[in-house]
Amino acid sequence: MSHRRLSIRRPLLLAGIGALLCLLSWLAAGIYLYWDDPKLVNFLSAFIPFALTVLIAFIPDQSMNLIKKILWRTIVITAGIVFSVILWHQQVVTERMEARNQKAIVSEANNHSDVQFNRVESELGNTKTNLSSRIDGLGGQIAKSDTDITGAIHKVIIPPPAYANVQFTLSDGSGVDNPFLTQTVQPDQEGTVSIDFLGVNRSDVPAKSLELWVQICDSCSFVKEPDRFEKMKGNLETIRHRSWGLLNPGTATDVMTIKVKPPTKGSPFQIGFTYSCETCGKLKAKQLATITQQTILSGP
Repeated sequence: MSHRRLSIRRPLLLAGIGALLCLLSWLAAGIYLYWDDPKLVNFLSAFIPFALTVLIAFIPDQSMNLIKKILWRTIVITAGIVFSVILWHQQVVTERMEARNQKAIVSEANNHSDVQFNRVESELGNTKTNLSSRIDGLGGQIAKSDTDITGAIHKVIIPPPAYANVQFTLSDGSGVDNPFLTQTVQPDQEGTVSIDFLGVNRSDVPAKSLELWVQICDSCSFVKEPDRFEKMKGNLETIRHRSWGLLNPGTATDVMTIKVKPPTKGSPFQIGFTYSCETCGKLKAKQLATITQQTILSGP
């Protein structure tokens, strides 16, 4: 009974087909996942010539003996491997150059940005310095102006307020150019004397709402009420008041007359005049007039 020898070609073929299918599946999955990866694309483009040389190496197999076939295949496959390695190295060098160029561009951009930033910072510093100098200059000018204004204000002489000045004078009909407050008069038969007087505005300021007062001596008495004068309530019996009104500069009142009975016949006595107005300031002191009685000597 003869035994038939089992062949292993079929199992090997099946195993090879299975391994090839697995490799193709793995390759298809990798290409799908890393299709946009430049390294994978470069790898495939670099090693495709190697695959082509393998195919080329087996074309003239039928016309060569075994040694030539091995030599031919070795030369062709080696040339394909060298070509693929050169292409792959080219891709690596290109990537490195691109990386260096990109790094140089980024570095140059950073340096340019630093230079621009430093320049802008320097310009801002100069501007700040100029502004500070200008502000200091303006501050100095303002301080100087303030000092000048203060000095000018101190130099300004504020004139004192001007007041109206009314001067009283006795009247003898000679005018007001030579005022006087001493007079000798002759009493009448009843021992009374008549005294004429007036007021003159000797200033450059009008006397507004002018009021006049005349006061006789304590022992004297008014023979009758002076014309346009009045005795104000609360005043002494020896004081009379008159409201004049406006008395312009350089003008005089009309001549006013009072009739007085002195205390003692022949003895001198005094009469006081005072005034007040809106433009006269404080109430002025009395202007005193001295009246001397003329004594009439009787015959033998």
